[in-house]
Amino acid sequence: MIISSLSCEHINDNHKALALNNQKFIDDIIPGLDIVKKTYPEHVRINNKIESIIFTFLDYKKQMESLINNGLVTITLHDPRERSGSFS
Repeated sequence: MIISSLSCEHINDNHKALALNNQKFIDDIIPGLDIVKKTYPEHVRINNKIESIIFTFLDYKKQMESLINNGLVTITLHDPRERSGSFS
């Protein structure tokens, strides 16, 4: 998991600003991804990858909203889970 929580003393306004900027980016990019998906309905593999990206963005956004609402947020520099191979 890329996101983990720490007590409020360990975060700063830059962390929150980054999280909020990422959420805005997600809000801006998802409609475009959805248009691409609808433009090429016959390309199942591409549509599945786009859908996976959209769901990943939505999961991230949901986690960040929860952490921000609880006053807990930090972003680590590593991803301890193995990649699913969605881009291979």
